[in-house]
Amino acid sequence: MDIDGTNLTRLTKNDKLDSCPHWNHDGTKIVYVSDTYGNLSCLDIYTMDSNGKNITKLTNASEGEFYADPSFSFSDGKSKILYIYSKGYTSNWDIYMINEDGSDKHLVLSTNDKYLAYHDPMFSPDDGNIVFSAKLNENGNHGIPVYKIFTARVDGSNIRQITDNDDESDVLPQYSPDGSKIAYFTWKWNGEGFERKIRIINIDGTNERIISTFSLEEMPSWYPRYVKIKKPLEKHLYIADRKIIRLLKSTVIIGKITIKTDAYDENGVEKVEFYIDDELKNTDYNIPYSWLWDERVFGWHKLKVIAYDQKRNIATDEINVIIFNL
Repeated sequence: MDIDGTNLTRLTKNDKLDSCPHWNHDGTKIVYVSDTYGNLSCLDIYTMDSNGKNITKLTNASEGEFYADPSFSFSDGKSKILYIYSKGYTSNWDIYMINEDGSDKHLVLSTNDKYLAYHDPMFSPDDGNIVFSAKLNENGNHGIPVYKIFTARVDGSNIRQITDNDDESDVLPQYSPDGSKIAYFTWKWNGEGFERKIRIINIDGTNERIISTFSLEEMPSWYPRYVKIKKPLEKHLYIADRKIIRLLKSTVIIGKITIKTDAYDENGVEKVEFYIDDELKNTDYNIPYSWLWDERVFGWHKLKVIAYDQKRNIATDEINVIIFNL
């Protein structure tokens, strides 16, 4: 669905349990986990296009084999996927890596006497490192082994503990878009219930801080650099700047139209540029980012928007339309 909660779209239609979805870096593909046989006897990893098409099975689990927690790398070209694997109904989970096309499956980190299980692996934005949570063989909380956040090189070397040794479990780490920080979720049993916190920490383990203590919050995620054309929407008819009906194929515009966008960046959005057929038409520096397109024009044209943050990083979005404004 869109960031404002609209355009909710179902992507998978089966009687299986589909879970753990994760976008690739450009939003064109999703990796996820599915209960292949419908009885939770095994779990496999699949990919699909962002519209739910081209579903591809990457693993072939037999009964008692479980693949979980998949996440894409960030680089262009052939993407890689991190995931965890367990066999034989044990609680031991190893970290593996595989190419997006299912080739070159290999072990990254295996469990041992110190690290009983690995969970939540994720690539750093430059794909040189990974972050993950590890279950330690220590009785940290009422005799319960605790989880801590670690980083390592992408080949599994140079393992480094990031969060402190205390009786709280730290899980679900997420790199910030610039790779300088890690957000994660902390839980602790206090005798009556779980105390939950969402924290942020620098990648060197410094400057840890709590950003939320609401009892029902978990699974933190960073809001990435983002720009999206909100108007016109794909496959809709617009007349005199008003949305009329949904269409089957193209976006059709009759008359003038106000192009509206959403834009966000953790460093702050400096400006949004509006292009028609790669020609700059307008620049907006203030929310809401918009531009009234009212030129004498007809036929197919490409609308593109580029958002710049304060560090001159960019995000783009575009849409092809048929317009009649004579």
